[in-house]
Amino acid sequence: MKSLPEGLLLRKFPFENVRFTVGAGTPVHDIRELPESFRSAKLAVYQRLREGTGRLIAGAPAGAGREKADALLAELDRFLGPATELLDGNGVASCLDGLRRRAAAEKKLSGEELFYIASQAFLMFLMHLRNNRVPMGDADALKREFRTRAGRCGSEEQLFRYVSFAVSKLLDRVLEEKKQRDTRPIRQAKQYIRQHFKSPLTLEQVSGAVGFSPAYFSTLFKKETGGNFVEYLTGVRMDEAKRLLRETDLSVSSVCEQAGYSDLKYFAKNFKKYTGLKPNQYRKLYS
Repeated sequence: MKSLPEGLLLRKFPFENVRFTVGAGTPVHDIRELPESFRSAKLAVYQRLREGTGRLIAGAPAGAGREKADALLAELDRFLGPATELLDGNGVASCLDGLRRRAAAEKKLSGEELFYIASQAFLMFLMHLRNNRVPMGDADALKREFRTRAGRCGSEEQLFRYVSFAVSKLLDRVLEEKKQRDTRPIRQAKQYIRQHFKSPLTLEQVSGAVGFSPAYFSTLFKKETGGNFVEYLTGVRMDEAKRLLRETDLSVSSVCEQAGYSDLKYFAKNFKKYTGLKPNQYRKLYS
């Protein structure tokens, strides 16, 4: 029985980074028992996670039992849930590292049980994302990709390293998309300001344009830009005033109006405060 599989393993295949494992099913005497033999062969192939690749594995140990695997997953769930709710990358990574260490210490776990633990850990992460209403894309596609790639792992270490990689990759994408969602209203507000800075603008007007209350918008704007609404609006207007002074022959009063100011004295005072120069001095120096 072993000669053919062993011959396959010894044969030189044109794949430098690929190692093969052959799982031998239990012998049966009735064709109706072949499904059970096939199942035992699959379990034997999973055992490569414990015994290594590039060999023939005949049969697989009974393992520690599904109860032990579920106990490890229950321990993971205690901490993974809160970490996922907070989208805490370090916390999630710590949870998975703890699972890896505890699984490695359970020497009776079979290869199939290790694969079960790894798969359930990933599914648990997806479940917590869903329970917290975190958009994650096509969950079925994520599951299929995980099973495909995890199924190619040749060792326990490689398997749990892939679990951490898959979770980290998804969490990074989730965080980036969340950041984009959180900052989109601020980008819209900036665009609105740049389109309307020549007109009188108020915090209430801009916050209303992006659908927020003035108080919340003011807090969010400062958090995302590092400055308040008035400072940003002033910066936009002063940049336009500097451009007009450099590139046109418009009078200072016309520049004042084009930059969104109605009071020439107030404009001149703000311009000097912003640039350190009076408008005419700036024009002479930079035009």
